[in-house]
Amino acid sequence: MTKLFQLLIEDMSCFGGFSFLFFYLGFLLFTGHKLLVLAVAVSLFSGLLITSLIRLIYHRLRPENKNRKHKMIFHSIFEKIYDASFPSMHAMSVSIVAYSLYFFDNRMAILAVIMAGMVYYSRNYLKKHYWTDIIAGAVLGLIIIISMLKLLNV
Repeated sequence: MTKLFQLLIEDMSCFGGFSFLFFYLGFLLFTGHKLLVLAVAVSLFSGLLITSLIRLIYHRLRPENKNRKHKMIFHSIFEKIYDASFPSMHAMSVSIVAYSLYFFDNRMAILAVIMAGMVYYSRNYLKKHYWTDIIAGAVLGLIIIISMLKLLNV
């Protein structure tokens, strides 16, 4: 049962990953919401850049690495960004998706909240992020998508 639970938690995290994000953008495009696709795509790209910049400036170790004794040597800037925990990119992305899903059809609000909550919980359970990383990523994602929707008059 523990192994199954672990696999389920790992799968929950995928809703904040790139594969799901591309699928979601395709879904929006297929349903004819081109301006919403633009808002979500620009928001995700902006969020990726902002999160990466924050991670380069403020490099916080992931909880799974907090007891690491040796100093990491990064061979590329991407390794340093990936190794950092603050803010959570998964939380940022799923917040953008959840808010846009709610915006797309407010009847989807419950689904959006459940989906985001599953990702938030899984990232903490898997020791990829502290709760402060998740909250910061979620707030950043919401600020970005709300700003983008207002800017594009969607």
